[in-house]
Formats: sequence, structure tokens, C-alpha cells
Amino acid sequence: MKFFISLFLVSLSVVTALAQDHVHEVYGRENDRLEKLMNWSPGESRPELPPVIKFDREKIKPPEPKPMAVKEPLRQRNSGLPQGHFTAWIVEYNRGIRLSQADLISRTIVENAAKHGVDPNLVVALVAAESAFRADARSPVGAQGLGQLMPGTAAMLGVSQPYEPVQNLTGTVRYLSNQIRRFKSPALALAAYNAGPGAVQKYGGIPPYRETQQYVSYVLGLYEELKSFERRQTVVSGKIRSNS
Repeated sequence: MKFFISLFLVSLSVVTALAQDHVHEVYGRENDRLEKLMNWSPGESRPELPPVIKFDREKIKPPEPKPMAVKEPLRQRNSGLPQGHFTAWIVEYNRGIRLSQADLISRTIVENAAKHGVDPNLVVALVAAESAFRADARSPVGAQGLGQLMPGTAAMLGVSQPYEPVQNLTGTVRYLSNQIRRFKSPALALAAYNAGPGAVQKYGGIPPYRETQQYVSYVLGLYEELKSFERRQTVVSGKIRSNS
């Protein structure tokens, strides 16, 4: 996993054009799969997704680094990367985001998800749906930041600066964790996050609101894609380690 992430970071600046084309091809296919899921409405049969394009290790192999200038600093820089790192996926989901910002979001989600016992894949999917990873996002009704926290909810969670990524994500993960513990289901927790826990309690399940039903379906679709992405990262990482 660590080598895979460092490989992606290096590809942004020093790999060949062929490698960059291959990366775009792989993630372009992921976008096609996501688009089908986004257009999937509740009640319809699950759409047939185009096959995954696997990474070709030879195509994404970077040029031989200089021992003192590249290889050692990359090893040091990535020594602390946690498992389940999502920087690559975040950058591909929103190509307007800076790499350093995506890395901060990824690290913060992974750390807080571990702290609260939440699957980080679910948190990443939620934040993608809420704000597309834009820290300055604000909805017409006043929801703020990466996790689109309402002012009252942010205050309850101790989030005094909702547009500050670490504070917002810390509150977002904590609030999602509370809903998961309360409703014992990712789907119901997402519904509570979107429509409020009172609505889920009132209807005894996902409320009959079209927006909420589409939201839950979309986030769960992203969640499945992220778990698939993580599994492929693990496979690629294992193959690289076995061949190194």
C-alpha cells in the first residue's frame, strides 16, 4: 500500500506520458462505473457496470530515481501513511483539489474513523456526496464545509471552525459514528445524517423523501466502489512486494 501511494504521488510529476495516460484510463473507467451508479434510482435493478481496468505495473513504473534526491526522501515521506489511504481516489473524484489538501483529508478521515470505529470507506463516500471534498462548500440552507454540518450540529460537536478541514471532518466522523451506534445500520445512519435522526425514528427506516433515498443509494454506491478500489490497491501492493 505504501509503495502504491508513493507511486501515485510520483506519477503526477516524473513518470512518463504513457504512465499518466494509463492512470487516466484506469480512473476514467472508474468514473464511467460511478456515473452508472449515480444514475441508478431506488427500486431499479442494479446496473451492469463496465469491467474494471487493472493497473499494469510496467506502464505505471516510474523512471529509475536518483538515490540521494528521490528514493530516500520518498521512503521517509511515506513511512507514516496509514493503511486505506484515499488520496488518489479523492484527487480523481475532484480534479480541482490540490494534492496536499486531498492528502490532509485522507489522513484526517482515516485517523478519526479508526478512533470512532467507523469504516473510512463510508466516511470518504459521505464526504464525496456532501461536498465533493471542497472545504469551502456551503449549501443554500447553511450546511458548511466538507461534511456539510449545520451550524447547530457543528456547535453540538464542538466544531467552532466548520470550514477548517480537520475540525469539520472530526465532527463529521463523530456524528456519523453516533448515528451508526444508534440505528445499527450504515443505510439508516446515512438517512439520519441527511434527513435527521428524528425522521428515521418517525418512519422506522429510511424516510420516504426522494432526496434522502437518492442520497443513501448514491453514498452506498460510492461505498461499494471504494471497497473495491481498496481491495485492488491491496492486490497491487501485494504483487509489487512479492516481485521486489
